[in-house]
Amino acid sequence: MRSFSLCSSALALFALPALAGPSADNTCTPLANGFAAIDDSPAINAALVECGAGGTIVLPADQAYSIFTPLDFSLCRHCDVQIEGTLILAAEQLPYYGTLPYYANGATRSVFTIANATGVRIRSVTGSGVVDGNAVSWYQRTKWSPKTGGYPFVHVTNGSTDVSVENLHFKNIQDRVFRLQGGSSNLRFEDVRITAEGINPNYASFDNFAFEMGKVENVSIANVDIDFGAQTGSDRPVGTCVSFDHGTDGVAVANVTCRRAFMGAAIQFDTISAFAPSAANATATVSNILVSNFTFAGAHATGVESWFNLSKKVIRNAVWEWVTVEGGTPAEFDPCYASMRDTQYYPRCLQYATYDAEVVFRHYRGKVGSPPTDPRWGEVNGLMDVRPVFEDWVADA
Repeated sequence: MRSFSLCSSALALFALPALAGPSADNTCTPLANGFAAIDDSPAINAALVECGAGGTIVLPADQAYSIFTPLDFSLCRHCDVQIEGTLILAAEQLPYYGTLPYYANGATRSVFTIANATGVRIRSVTGSGVVDGNAVSWYQRTKWSPKTGGYPFVHVTNGSTDVSVENLHFKNIQDRVFRLQGGSSNLRFEDVRITAEGINPNYASFDNFAFEMGKVENVSIANVDIDFGAQTGSDRPVGTCVSFDHGTDGVAVANVTCRRAFMGAAIQFDTISAFAPSAANATATVSNILVSNFTFAGAHATGVESWFNLSKKVIRNAVWEWVTVEGGTPAEFDPCYASMRDTQYYPRCLQYATYDAEVVFRHYRGKVGSPPTDPRWGEVNGLMDVRPVFEDWVADA
């Protein structure tokens, strides 16, 4: 089947058939080649070049695009990318993305790269759009490590502003669905569905993330449904739904469900490890976090769960409210989380962890029991000052 497109670019002339120019309203409609073994990314990238400055790129509902190489949104300036069809990451490309050392040379590979972009809108108008990471075989591998995985599928970075993702289904994404960082701001995610199936139960909370962020501000996540699924026969929760790391300031999470996850919505210092301050005199900060109308079923619903480095951790104005717990620990503060506690890091963390934290957990419902009463809740040594507030917890009868 021959492919055609309604936009043109000099770059595309080397790989694609002749392309027509954009219409009067600056709309590009790249079409799929029709063969799973042929990369459709060049056609989409050509459309982003041609119509990325104030135009519209439409991927129609009857098209299935095979993605081998990254899509580059960096030239977008107030562009509208409408995904009505299906984008499928080529299975043979999973090792390319997943085996790069974690932050090798300070960089990561990503499928959607949104770097230094302004006004990027990625959405489905009809709600039919699907982004398929095709990672079921990757989930089931026997060898796994956060240091050799952890790539972001959608990477918003390098000071990108005014970015939104709306009304799309992201399924079976390899490691991180969204990583938000690099001084980016004004980011909005709405009416998004994120699902995964068949994940190896050996995966821990740090291996899969729906949203992972650090060094960002003014982020909104609303009306999102997240469901992580382990391999058949395993009921072990896997993955993290929403994570706030160092430099996160001003995030509103509302009307989000998170099921079959190890961690729900949590402050997790040092998950983006290469960019966390680590010196003893450094300070890592998370501030102005509001999680509301959050429904959780899994292992740990809300709170703080962090890896260890020597920086002082400061948390200000972090509030979780109107949380419904269908299963799992309602709220916790674990400053020394590590899955391999027979290493040197866990005992060192217990000795040196330094926190100055203000956290509020109010209006909890469901399987919540009674709120903690320990005046040193969350503290593991004399260097920690955790000031929690627990209000209005009502357990199911």
